[in-house]
Amino acid sequence: MRRMYLHCVDCNQVVRISPDPECVHYGKLPRRRNSESVTVVFRGPNGRVSIPWSPDAKIPKGFVREEVRGARAVRRLEKELDAQDLIRHRRNQESEHRVFGPSRQRIREDLHQMIREGVAKVGDRTVQLTDTGKEYARAALKKLDGGYSKNFDPDNHLES
Repeated sequence: MRRMYLHCVDCNQVVRISPDPECVHYGKLPRRRNSESVTVVFRGPNGRVSIPWSPDAKIPKGFVREEVRGARAVRRLEKELDAQDLIRHRRNQESEHRVFGPSRQRIREDLHQMIREGVAKVGDRTVQLTDTGKEYARAALKKLDGGYSKNFDPDNHLES
């Protein structure tokens, strides 16, 4: 039978660790059953969810501490947060469209006119466009028509 020895810093001596440990610091670790990770979440009265850096962080005023246990529950939380992010994303897109929509429409009409007629207004004078100028106008119109990506990916999910 092979015996192994190590220096125990706590006991400050060399102790046998195999086959049976002589030192309590090298004892067998107790086997833990059903050990799972716990994700701590703070939930606000308005439904806002905050995930703290540390599980033992101080609970903000008005929030409730919630423990999410297990992979299935964490995935459920991720889906809930993704849905909230998507709603917020769509609301921001609608707001941006309301604010910038009229000016973008005016720019779009000006670009169409530049391509069609080959002239552009610069201040109070009219300038004749070259073929390169028309290509720039077409590229600007294409980019404007392309708009923002319709795909929304919160990028906080597991690959399946």
